[in-house]
Amino acid sequence: GEVVLYCTGLALLRISEPALLGGDGSSLEGCSRILGEELRARVNDPEELLWHVHEVWRRAPVQLLEEIRSIENTEFGPQLVANHPRIGAGPVGSGSSSVSASVISPASASQQQRSLLSTLRDSLKGNWFLQ
Repeated sequence: GEVVLYCTGLALLRISEPALLGGDGSSLEGCSRILGEELRARVNDPEELLWHVHEVWRRAPVQLLEEIRSIENTEFGPQLVANHPRIGAGPVGSGSSSVSASVISPASASQQQRSLLSTLRDSLKGNWFLQ
């Protein structure tokens, strides 16, 4: 869900950070080129990208991730969100829209995270790197 998008976005920005902070990133056109045309060349290893996504996820404060999940529930509704597996969101299909009711064990969260990252990796390999 939205947590994966948040973590992936930050990971892509971190990978692009040297170019963005360098001379080419000083103009709007340069930033657009770095985050557009050049991004695919810069991110060419799905395992490396997943490592960056995992690092962002690991370092993100729990409260922030819960807030993102809450926004997801508010924006997309519990019925739409309940059909998508998310880390720390309780059983799939539970329909629970309360973030505080989504407490799960660390082992279960870790397993869900690995499963979600594996799905993301397969999707990236199929959609991003084979084009």
